[in-house]
Amino acid sequence: MKYLFKNNKNIIHLFKNKMFKNKYFYLLLLFFIIYICYYFYKNNIEKYENENKNKITIIIARYKEDISYLLNDEFKNYHIIIYNKGNEISNQEIINKYKIIQLPNVGKCDHTYLHHIIENYDNISDVTIFLPASFYLMDYKKNRGLKVIEKANETNNTVFPVTNVGSSVLETDYLNNFALNEWKTSFGNNQESNQSYQTKLSPERPYGKWYEKHFPNNKCPYVCYMGIFAISKEDIHKNPLEKYKTLISYVDDDVNPEAGHFIERAWVSLFYPIDESCVYTDF
Repeated sequence: MKYLFKNNKNIIHLFKNKMFKNKYFYLLLLFFIIYICYYFYKNNIEKYENENKNKITIIIARYKEDISYLLNDEFKNYHIIIYNKGNEISNQEIINKYKIIQLPNVGKCDHTYLHHIIENYDNISDVTIFLPASFYLMDYKKNRGLKVIEKANETNNTVFPVTNVGSSVLETDYLNNFALNEWKTSFGNNQESNQSYQTKLSPERPYGKWYEKHFPNNKCPYVCYMGIFAISKEDIHKNPLEKYKTLISYVDDDVNPEAGHFIERAWVSLFYPIDESCVYTDF
């Protein structure tokens, strides 16, 4: 090859060669060029997608919801894990595309979130977005969920949509005295006709007493409802693994534990103090 390209005469001679007059050679050369272009394009796309997937993981806590929406383009570049506590997922595209982990039907979505943190504590993603599977099927939850995803992408950081109660939880009568003897899921398709709505009562109740045990001297003024938020790796590692194991023990043996509603209201407190840029009161 060095000899061929020594000077222009050799190049001219090369192109006059009968081999280059052969149409099959040109066809082969074209295929080769297309292959090289495709190879580099595919590698670059996969590199971009893998980088994004390493940064952000979406956790879906499912019971019986139709999650075919996960095939929409808006989810295509995310690493998504589906934790399933209900009937078997039959959508073959979902099965082929995403990792599905079966869990016992206990503890609602808060159990699912804690389980994921515990099992992945040492290799947790840069940001983990936690979503109940029903979020996309209920307009008010969908709006919040998509905004959390958007902000997590923009900031690569924790995103908490919150209610500011104006003072710490223990100084707020409603929260301090909050207790729940019965509860029915807000998503109609997940309701069972023969299900008892009696909750398994928390050993410490009402909420103020439970909160004081697990978050003493915590003056967090924020509450996050609906189980829709994103947490950075740094914030998750603020707490030792044992903290998450203690909390999950309250929701790991019943389908409808009262303490699940306590944990829902304590997610922000779990990571407090938190950078004010990570809390949002407008969605």
